[in-house]
Amino acid sequence: MVKVEFSPTKNFALDEAPPQIGSFAVDEPTVNWYKCREQYANKFSTDCTGMFFSHERGHEHSERVAYFMSVVEEILDLKERSKYAKCTKNFAMWICPAPFWLDCEMKRSLYTILLRCGLEYDVDKNNFETALYSVNYLNETKLAVMRFLFGFTKYSPDSTTGYVKGWWTEFKNKSEDQIKKQLVSPEAERKDECIVGVGTLWA
Repeated sequence: MVKVEFSPTKNFALDEAPPQIGSFAVDEPTVNWYKCREQYANKFSTDCTGMFFSHERGHEHSERVAYFMSVVEEILDLKERSKYAKCTKNFAMWICPAPFWLDCEMKRSLYTILLRCGLEYDVDKNNFETALYSVNYLNETKLAVMRFLFGFTKYSPDSTTGYVKGWWTEFKNKSEDQIKKQLVSPEAERKDECIVGVGTLWA
């Protein structure tokens, strides 16, 4: 089991009713919650230093999400990981995304989906795969999810359709060959002919 350390509790002084579970917000004088990921995408930019994420009441739900995301980042072998803090209001947590997720809009889209998957994670059972595909956005893009987790994390827009906003919209109906063209290795000089399993989803 990966180890997760929480930063000091984040102050959330607003006296308000909890938003819908799975909503996002940035730390502003007036915290505006976004249930729609596409609307939140306009706030979630490359210079993001942190975000609020809502869940059921109870700090154990913050732990679910943090542990799930830590497993994802362990699989990806990220050198710098996301950071987490519980909030004074126990219906939300504070998350500082790792730099890896911020350099591409497609990664940021996937990140918000993964956070929602984390709501279904059971730390004791370690039901990672069940949680990973608990959200339709990923259940309907399994091939792309698998390839991304194998390390093919650089996004290349489809040459026929151009840039498409959003993970699910981009990959929901794509073939394996199309996905392999659009999710490529970030290693510029990677030589496929030297790789065992060339021609498969993970090569």
